[in-house]
Amino acid sequence: MVALLCVAVFVVVSIGIPLSFMRPYLRDQELHWPGFRLIERSKVAVGDGAFRDAQAVVERQRDIAPGVPWAVKITSFLAMYCGQFFPVLGMYAVLGVLTSVVYFAEFGALTGLNVLIGIVGTGLWTMAARSGWKASTAVLGGETQLAEASLQRSVLWHLATLATMGAAALFGAARARDVTLLAITAPFFALAALAFLQQAVFRKHKAKLPDAAGETRLQVEGAEVINVRVHNVADTPSAQVHESDLHAAAGQRGQRQR
Repeated sequence: MVALLCVAVFVVVSIGIPLSFMRPYLRDQELHWPGFRLIERSKVAVGDGAFRDAQAVVERQRDIAPGVPWAVKITSFLAMYCGQFFPVLGMYAVLGVLTSVVYFAEFGALTGLNVLIGIVGTGLWTMAARSGWKASTAVLGGETQLAEASLQRSVLWHLATLATMGAAALFGAARARDVTLLAITAPFFALAALAFLQQAVFRKHKAKLPDAAGETRLQVEGAEVINVRVHNVADTPSAQVHESDLHAAAGQRGQRQR
């Protein structure tokens, strides 16, 4: 009974901590993630006959609702849920490094080195978790540049953790001849995947932020002022490549006709 009560308290507290930190951002989410009208302009090839190739600008408008997208909320919560443990694990990593001489004295050089590599990996994951927490607050607060930098650091720290823990697991499995030891890397694969997912979700939705790419202007409709952002799709690299392909194809058609 006491054990179940302790588990219940842990679950409530561990969920409540990230939610309490997210609450101010979600309360003012329309301030950090305002709505606007997005105007997307792109070029399409049009013509009337083989000798009259031309291009026209196509414009598409859509309204982006204010508020933090649900995918951003979920990935931010998961990153903060995992990241809340970094102070405890950081302290464990520091104490482990300071007492590493004990592992070598008690277990021998190879086992001591293996344990030390795992402790270093714990320290690396501490930095990864801290970066994920910092990235989540930046994402929810609509700070694009800080969010992108923190997300990139989080991904790099998670990859470093995965490499270190993987090396420790491989070393231990080779010595013990037990491949099941490799299973200890599974959580770190999951955490690295979460870091990549958080970064991908933010990049997908960051167009909603006020300082995202695109010309921003105010448009007045009656007595209402609407935030309008113009995004020229033709300026993107993929559109430029597509446009150059169209020009090349048109040139080849012209040469064949001559």
